[in-house]
Amino acid sequence: MITLLKLVVIFSSLAVSQTVRMPMKIISTSVNQIDVDEGALPLYETHSIPNNDLAKTVRPANFSGPPHLKQLIGHCFTTLDQKYQYKFCPFQNLTQQEVLSSSWSRYKGVLGVWGEWQIESNHFVSMKYLQGDKCDEHKNRSVTIKFKCSEDCFGEISEIKEPHRCQYEATFSTQLVCHPHSLLVYPWLSESAQREWDELYTNYKNEDISKKDFETNLNHLLTKSGLLLKSSAKLREAPTQTKPMSYLNTCDIQLIQLRSEVQRLKEENTKLVAEMKKLMQSE
Repeated sequence: MITLLKLVVIFSSLAVSQTVRMPMKIISTSVNQIDVDEGALPLYETHSIPNNDLAKTVRPANFSGPPHLKQLIGHCFTTLDQKYQYKFCPFQNLTQQEVLSSSWSRYKGVLGVWGEWQIESNHFVSMKYLQGDKCDEHKNRSVTIKFKCSEDCFGEISEIKEPHRCQYEATFSTQLVCHPHSLLVYPWLSESAQREWDELYTNYKNEDISKKDFETNLNHLLTKSGLLLKSSAKLREAPTQTKPMSYLNTCDIQLIQLRSEVQRLKEENTKLVAEMKKLMQSE
């Protein structure tokens, strides 16, 4: 049984006052308890440390966001489409592996590493996975993952598409976001951050600062709170993994791969010739 969570926040509809500070009004509401039937969830795997068996070029950012989403850490979720297998480890990374191809050079790599949240109107809208494998000389792959409520599902990754070259979008369905206040931002800030938010909100409502200044300062506050990355920041480089010694240089490996491909083609050619002979005899 997942721990009963306490959350919730709504903006108060307080009247604008020139002298009274207007805090965000907090209302205590409990999230429904969630029963997870692990036997009915074949798409997720449990790992003490999620591992996609692919080299990580950068380390994921630290966990941030609603505490109840920490339950996702240590789980990975896989899905297949017509060509690829995707593996999503929340707050770690999302990987892609080509599975329906006869080529020896199948793509296998990291589409994005956990970086930061996309936040709009006091809500965690989506997760941003950044600095995936190189797409070209000037660009890395990245993924934006949106949440979707699914009452009977602990977690499922789906609807993966590539609307722009090397920029992916996906949907993650989970019962952890079904409560109407499960993705609010304000409740999970520190007390000092909440007071700073209150002050900004009051100044904005009192027209002491513009909407643009309010949004700029709020983004700065969210960055200080670890929910957003600094505009110039990059994820930390992962430690270099020492590769085992090999007596084969790159050319040797490529030659072996080519010979294997040639052998495969020869076998296919032999089968085709045999089938043609049968057809000619039948005629």
